[in-house]
Amino acid sequence: EGHEKCLREQGYEIAPVTLDNSDWMFAAVYGRGDDAMKVKVKREYLDYMERIFAFYEDRAIDVFGRAIPHVLLIHANQLNADTMPELLAMMRRRGYAFVPLQEAMADAAYRTADNHLGQYGPSWLHRWAVTKGGAKKNEPDEPAWVMEEFKKLQGR
Repeated sequence: EGHEKCLREQGYEIAPVTLDNSDWMFAAVYGRGDDAMKVKVKREYLDYMERIFAFYEDRAIDVFGRAIPHVLLIHANQLNADTMPELLAMMRRRGYAFVPLQEAMADAAYRTADNHLGQYGPSWLHRWAVTKGGAKKNEPDEPAWVMEEFKKLQGR
């Protein structure tokens, strides 16, 4: 809570993310790859993001019995810059439109209690599900080869 207060005092918004993903992992591999690797990463990333959206759309229905306005977390990186036209087309195809954060958070889902305690911050859909007595469900994994390439970059 102290970090959130400090950030708000500096003018930053704190948003409960419902559409979380591992774009940072794909971006690391993308940024260090040759042209052939970049094409492969881009294709896999777009497929992965399609699965992420489908998973969290279904998860919202599991938790709330209905669709909710989502808050998407993506990082500023070259991969997202290079795939933004395709990502936006995918979002439009799935029925998304951008709205101000406060408008999305006006939905009753965002007033649901959150009793999550942990080192990492999973999607708020996971937090809400567990708080409501449900189980955490794992979102789609990154392709194994992306994870392996990422580990190589990290020296593991």
